[in-house]
Amino acid sequence: MQAPLGSVVREVIRELRGRKWSCLFVFMLVSATGLVVGMFWPHQYSASVTIYIDDQNIITPLMKGSAVESKAKDKVAEAKDIIMGRKSLGRLVDYIEQMENKALTEEGREKEILRLRRAITVRKRGRQFFQISYTDRKPDIAFLITQKIGQLFLEIQEENRREESRNAYSFVDKQVKAYQAQLSQSEDRLRQFLSENADGTEGSVQAKISQLKSQIELGELELEELISKRESIGKQLRGVNASISNKVVSDKSNDRIKSLQERLEVLQLSYHDSYPDIVAIKKQMKDIRSEAKTKSPEVSGDEEIVSYENPLYVELSSERAKTETAITAVKTRIDSLNNLLDKTLLRMEKVQQNKAELAELTRDTDVNRNIYNDLLRRRETARVSMHLSSEGQGVTYAIHDPAVYPLKPKGPQFIHFALGAIFLGMLAPIGLAGVYVQLDPRVRDASTVQEGIGIPVLVTIGQVVTPREHRRERHKTILIFILGGCFVAGYLIVGWLNYTGAVNG
Repeated sequence: MQAPLGSVVREVIRELRGRKWSCLFVFMLVSATGLVVGMFWPHQYSASVTIYIDDQNIITPLMKGSAVESKAKDKVAEAKDIIMGRKSLGRLVDYIEQMENKALTEEGREKEILRLRRAITVRKRGRQFFQISYTDRKPDIAFLITQKIGQLFLEIQEENRREESRNAYSFVDKQVKAYQAQLSQSEDRLRQFLSENADGTEGSVQAKISQLKSQIELGELELEELISKRESIGKQLRGVNASISNKVVSDKSNDRIKSLQERLEVLQLSYHDSYPDIVAIKKQMKDIRSEAKTKSPEVSGDEEIVSYENPLYVELSSERAKTETAITAVKTRIDSLNNLLDKTLLRMEKVQQNKAELAELTRDTDVNRNIYNDLLRRRETARVSMHLSSEGQGVTYAIHDPAVYPLKPKGPQFIHFALGAIFLGMLAPIGLAGVYVQLDPRVRDASTVQEGIGIPVLVTIGQVVTPREHRRERHKTILIFILGGCFVAGYLIVGWLNYTGAVNG
């Protein structure tokens, strides 16, 4: 039955005193086991190399904007990827085979690669440093492999940087050539389109349409004027006789009337009959004729009636014919202008259709040209970057702290096992006794009965030890202490010899 917490210590001491030989055996067993484990515990030796990242040099400000540097964002991750990669570990396995003068199978190489990945660690040490560590059971192997890992990292990192620069340049160069061909094709299509569609620009066609409309409007105005003129001439012709009949007097009166008639005809060509000069001439002619009638035939002489073509009628007829000809010419010109306008409008529709296609061809050409020019700049940038990588410029790595031969193993040492084992050996009996007291079903204290069962305890009888038993227990205790002391002395001697190297575990 579980003992109360207040009496646990007392019961544990009682058990230790009652089981002295068991306690000694447990103490010796635990201590000896710890000592043996410490003697045969495999030692692990670790060596490390510190790498410095130089990402600031004199080339960086000079080539800023002209070259792209291979600068990783996470340098520790980049270094770990390189070191843990099959390329690096494969070369490291080759080095181990050469160093140990043995040949591994494919399965053996895979196992060795897995072992190396577990044994190699990469840690960051500040902003510009990181450390590569390797652990092995042999200090010389740990030292040599750590050195080789640092060298392999520098070699492979340099190879990767140069390969990256070459690949970048090759990729950009291929893109430049591809877009150069596309640009040539776009320019050829644009040139062919312009040669096949020489209809002018939208502005020129629009100006032509405006000009034709203006000419048509002017022609229509001119046609209206000519039609109005023709109607006016027609009205005048209807009021004028085609011929003129006059009595011709063979004297001076006849000559005067003839002279006035000629003058009258000239004025009628330009003025109406109400014009003052025309009225005056007609009055003079009337007066002359009246005066001639009042005279005797002897005095006035011979007279006869003469008919001739009216000059005004002839002039008006000629003018009307000219007007008709002008009307016909203007109508023909207007029709021609309308036909030309229709053709120009069709031409405008074609220009509008070609405008969209021309815009698309021009846009394709401009886009290809811009991309091509940008790729040309990028190719030159990649060329400069490739030269920088080949010259070892840009971000560079260097060994800051080389590997040092490990003199002491890492992890728990023999002294730790020796001290810990003897301390654990002393605690082991106490711990076992405590567990036993808690798990033992027997009643060890009166309070346990009272609290657990509820039965009142009237009296307790302790264990009675006779003097003979007391002497025997004392002799056993002395013997146990002697044996324990001898064991501790032997333990210390063996531990010291192993620690100083006199005994090789």
